[in-house]
Amino acid sequence: MAGLRFVVQQTPKPIWDHDVALTAYLIEELRNIPAGTVIDTARPFPRLPIASFQLEGYLPTELAHLLDEHYDIAARPVSDCSSHAHMQLRTANINGTVGASIGYFNAEQDIGIHLAAVKELASSRE
Repeated sequence: MAGLRFVVQQTPKPIWDHDVALTAYLIEELRNIPAGTVIDTARPFPRLPIASFQLEGYLPTELAHLLDEHYDIAARPVSDCSSHAHMQLRTANINGTVGASIGYFNAEQDIGIHLAAVKELASSRE
């Protein structure tokens, strides 16, 4: 009930706008990482506040594990949530992607930390 009260007090639009703005920032910056690939079929916005990406040299399970264990960043290897979607995106053959979800309590600083970690991991495999 507390969560519902919070959404009613804040109203959904500012929550949505915040999440979408941070997601757009994350996707835009992930695209600037040479070894990265953003899987993005929901252009233009609106979209769910999720960034799905791959990083050259890493399986999604390995990348999600490293982000979690070494950087304390919660990310999920996304492969079995929708096998048909992965077949359409041609990501099924590499075991999917890594998914990063954005929420209302994330800040731009959190996105910066996430991006710095991905950049560091990308440069370690060059």
